[in-house]
Amino acid sequence: MRSLDSRALPAMASLALLALAGSVSGAAPAASRGCHASAFVRGGMVRAPHGAGAATSPLMLSSGTPARAGNVLVLDMTDNYYASRDIFQQLYSFGNWAKIACVTSSTTQAKKMLLSREARYSGLIDVIEIIEAPDVAAPGGDAGEQLAQYDTWLLLNADESKLAAHVSAAKASGVRRLLVTISTGASGGALPDAAGLERMLTESGMAYTVIRTGELSKDVLGSPLRIDAIDTPVCAELSRADAFRVAMEALTIEDAHGKMFSLCPADSDDVSAVFKEMRFAGADRRQEVVALIRGAVEQRSSQLKEEQEKAAAKKVAAAAGAPSADVDPAEAAAKSKVDVEAAFQRAQERAKRVAEEEAQRAALLDEKRKERAKTQNAIDAKIAERAAASGGGDKEGAGPKPSDEGDDGEDAPGGDDSSGGDGDGGSDGGDGSGGGGSGGSGGGG
Repeated sequence: MRSLDSRALPAMASLALLALAGSVSGAAPAASRGCHASAFVRGGMVRAPHGAGAATSPLMLSSGTPARAGNVLVLDMTDNYYASRDIFQQLYSFGNWAKIACVTSSTTQAKKMLLSREARYSGLIDVIEIIEAPDVAAPGGDAGEQLAQYDTWLLLNADESKLAAHVSAAKASGVRRLLVTISTGASGGALPDAAGLERMLTESGMAYTVIRTGELSKDVLGSPLRIDAIDTPVCAELSRADAFRVAMEALTIEDAHGKMFSLCPADSDDVSAVFKEMRFAGADRRQEVVALIRGAVEQRSSQLKEEQEKAAAKKVAAAAGAPSADVDPAEAAAKSKVDVEAAFQRAQERAKRVAEEEAQRAALLDEKRKERAKTQNAIDAKIAERAAASGGGDKEGAGPKPSDEGDDGEDAPGGDDSSGGDGDGGSDGGDGSGGGGSGGSGGGG
């Protein structure tokens, strides 16, 4: 089970106004309670409905799928079922009706428009019945008997000028639940006689609902919606899928009985925020429709708007330095004094912390400085020791070193004698070479 997230708490303001599945559907058959008690078919596979339990009941088939119950008749006053065929699929997939009828002036054309590939694969083709009746107000023959088999009617794109005749025909056929949709298209304008329409439907004795929309488009399903008065000018363009889904769900919601309203796309961020809250909290489409019809969406939207306005006012007051309007002045002054004292205490603590950190940094730097000085002193001592050792070796090996000049000086006299001998020999012998040889020998002696 997923734990409750704090972001989901605001959604409770909307979901608290939703009843449980049983009270939402009222007296409607259990098998026709939309996605709460229906199985739907996708791709030829039967899938269990969202939130369906494992308990069985007389309405449950042996496979655990709820049995289909109830008959509903759909009449599109434009006789163009190509545009409205999506509602047949929704009635089958989510409404879980046992029989779904289509009234048309041409059976051949209706088959071409309704029997799509999805209708065949999902099983819709097995429960749909096409009734050919050019005018339901005077069906006659077999068509009248066929119409009498359906106690729930859904009139799409009703023509206001012919609505009275259709209401009378429904009452004559024994209809107990009637839902009418009116699409004003691009023409707009208010209903000519909304009060008269309400009086006529009330006097019929049927449980009725009238939903009025603007022009329907092919946009995707799921846009936020809002409800407005039935007699207001038409609202903006609305997704056809959204309009059909609301109509389909409203058929089995008692809160929709006796109501007439316009269904419009939400043009407010507040309304969009409400739908986001509900979806985040796990609400399904049916619960959204219930909240919409009961006015829970509008109520929560007003609360959000009020909260935003208060928040904006507080922000402006805070920027101007003025106390908020919803705060007592004495309480605000006391709170301000406490805030100032707390701020002063925080400043003192911070200054103390900064001083301690600075002292720690200074001690660390001093220790590192001493360590570097110690290392440098050791290096200097080592260098001095090596220098001293190198200087002592030089003193022990010191002494008079013979030089080249001294050797030359000792040899010089002998050289001189040799030179003199050469001279003597030169003069005695008279032969320069002979005298040189003799002189050389004499010089040597």
